Amino acid sequence: MIFWRYTALFFSAIALLSLQKMPCLAPKSLSQNAKLILCPLLKKLICMKIPPLLCLMGLLAVGSLFHCKKQAVETSPSPNSTDDDILKVLLLGNSHTYYHDLPQTIKEITASSGFTDSILIVVVAPGGYSLQEHSISQQTLDAVQQENWDWVILQENASLAALPTNEAAASFYPFVSTLKNLVRANNKETELLLYMTHAYKDGALDCSAHPTICTYQQMQNQIRRNYIAVGDQVGIRIAPAGIMWKIVLQEIDVILWDTDTIHPSPLGSYISALTIYAMMQDQAIENQVYAPDILDDDSRMLIFQLINQSIFENKPDWRIF
Repeated sequence: MIFWRYTALFFSAIALLSLQKMPCLAPKSLSQNAKLILCPLLKKLICMKIPPLLCLMGLLAVGSLFHCKKQAVETSPSPNSTDDDILKVLLLGNSHTYYHDLPQTIKEITASSGFTDSILIVVVAPGGYSLQEHSISQQTLDAVQQENWDWVILQENASLAALPTNEAAASFYPFVSTLKNLVRANNKETELLLYMTHAYKDGALDCSAHPTICTYQQMQNQIRRNYIAVGDQVGIRIAPAGIMWKIVLQEIDVILWDTDTIHPSPLGSYISALTIYAMMQDQAIENQVYAPDILDDDSRMLIFQLINQSIFENKPDWRIF
């Protein structure tokens, strides 16, 4: 009988040590509570007259209780987790965001890339809207709070994004920060992306007021400078769609503007969608992704190559192109 009693004592001690040492078991506070229970039991085990096997079973049951409780804590998802097998994207912008159904194009590109999760894309993009207007819009606030978004994509009015730096610093930059704070207040895990748009084909609409952005090149360069400045200041990555336009136009004779010379053509929207996809997924565009019928195979492959090289190899570096 003494032999079995000391055998039970030995295994009980092992149960106690396992609660203290094994990393997958109870947290420190629970382990301390367990020891408060187990130690007196160990002390009394020699003189107790209950069967030793029953003592051992009871001690192991206590150990299992704490083990199971910890496992449940470890596997419970965070209430703010975006890991739910649904890619949820919110786009906040204006007509440059919804023209030729850019959101649906992003969805089709992503789905065709082999992405297996479901995709939800919501758009708030009233015509002509600025980020300042979004920052005080109830519709925008409601949309931000609607989901635990994986991504929120911000697009500024091109006329404001092209302003001289000192003016953009007052009319553009602060509202990127405001919207970032609103998004992160809803879910700190949400990623943000700045969608840098293209310049107008003939430069700024009011050239007399801003003579330094009177051409397409001048306007695009200033848009680039402002997006980079605010992205660095606020800490948000940039999808440089406007610069991808500029790179493509240098290599291929294509029409990227609509007839109004302001909004994108279907191909222009497609290039912007490719750029957003590449930055959002942080991966090169592969041959199998969706492409509209307006593109022949050679042009499609060249556009993919140009975007991939600039974004992922800095050839050319879009931040200075």
